[in-house]
Order: sequence, then C-alpha cells, then structure tokens
Amino acid sequence: MRSIVLLLCTLVGLVALGSLTGCPDAGSAFSDDADASAPVPDAAADHASARIDAAVDAPPVDPDLADVPQVTGISPKSATVGAVGPTLIVTGKSFVPRSVVQLDGAVLATSFVSATELRATVPTGKLLAVAQLRVTVGTSPPGGGASSAVTFDVVNPVPTLTAIGSPVPAATLMGSMDTPLSLTGTGFVLGAVVSFDGVDVPTTFKSPVSIEATLPAAKLAVAGSYDVRVKNPTPGGGPSNPIAFTVTNPSVLLG
Repeated sequence: MRSIVLLLCTLVGLVALGSLTGCPDAGSAFSDDADASAPVPDAAADHASARIDAAVDAPPVDPDLADVPQVTGISPKSATVGAVGPTLIVTGKSFVPRSVVQLDGAVLATSFVSATELRATVPTGKLLAVAQLRVTVGTSPPGGGASSAVTFDVVNPVPTLTAIGSPVPAATLMGSMDTPLSLTGTGFVLGAVVSFDGVDVPTTFKSPVSIEATLPAAKLAVAGSYDVRVKNPTPGGGPSNPIAFTVTNPSVLLG
C-alpha cells in the first residue's frame, strides 16, 4: 500500500513535500518501521488519477496530418510567348506526396521529389500571351492547406530575323518612292515594329514568322547600307539581329 501511495505522490511531484502534504518521503517508504497507516490526501490522489486518465484518453496522432506547405522559389521564373511549356521546379518546405502544384488555381500533374521539392509541367496553352501566373502548392486534409503564391512571368521573346523576302535583292535606288518590305523570321508578336537605320517605320504584324513594313521615301534619299531589325515590345522582347538593306546611287550604276 505504501508503495502505491509513493507512486501517486511521485506522479504529482510531491515527494519532496511529503511532510507538508501527507505523503511519505522516499526513505520512509522503504523503512521497516514506517507508519503504514499514513493517510493519502484526497486532492493529491485525485490529481494523479486525472493526469493518468488524460494520458490514457489523449487522441492518437494522425500519421497523415500535414503542415501548410510553403513555397520559397521556382525555376524557371519565366517563359516566352509561344514557347513549349517548361518543367517547373518548385522548392519550399512541408511538401508531402499528395501535395500538388497549382497554376492560377488549376491543378497540374505533379511529381513529388522530396519534402522540399515538387515538379510539374506548365501547359503550353498558358504561354500564348504575356501574363503573370500565380504558382501555389496545395495539400489536401488532414491538415495541409494552400501556400502563398509566387509569380511565373510569360514574356515576349527576342525575335529572330532570317530574311527580307521582298524586294529581292534587299535594295532599292536612292530617291525611290515608299518601298514595301516583307520580312520573315521567328518570334514575332503582335505589337512588333520594324526599324530602318534605328528608326521605327510603319509595320503590319502578319504572324509569328511574317511581318511587313513600309520604308518611307524620306528614308531612301541617301545612298548607303542600313540595318533592318524587328523589335518586340516589353515585357521581355527587344530587337532582333540586323539584316542589311542597300540604298544605291543610280549615277554610280550608270557610270
């Protein structure tokens, strides 16, 4: 009986205060002449019993319980209009096998790599125009939730100019009237402009591989070789490589 009393007192941390609470000290518990009839305070016994009951009644921890995921970065951070959708590497913490990458709220097919990395493919259909897309990670219950968002930018490409389709050759006589140009290449976007010797000229977008422009007569008044470029607007964008266009002095040809 005394051993049971000592155990209860130990559970509530009262062994050291035995003389004040009515609990026997550790030495007297094992003494042959200890008073076996020492009373156990009801409050101490009730408290110890409550702690034991609480431990027994505590609900088990769900092994599938997940924390809210956190996204700290993505790679790549952008893609160009018209490109093939890239594989997106999402880094962060608290990822679990059921976590999914979301792009503007749409769930993407996701590969779980580790608790700090997920991978998903950006659909090519999301890269048809300039945009800022929100990347988040979501984890379904139990626990889980949605991460804060990071931005994936869809930007204009830098165009490539491959040829001046007309006139052929890429030349005209000094003093000519307005001269139409037909240009071919890749990465042209709506809003692209053709420049002649660094000055923008009237431009008509035809397709991602075709664009037309008009060289004003005023630009053809002086003989020389001039750079023709195609320039895409921001975000992204920029000027293409140049192709030379020649304005020829007719007197030189006749001479």
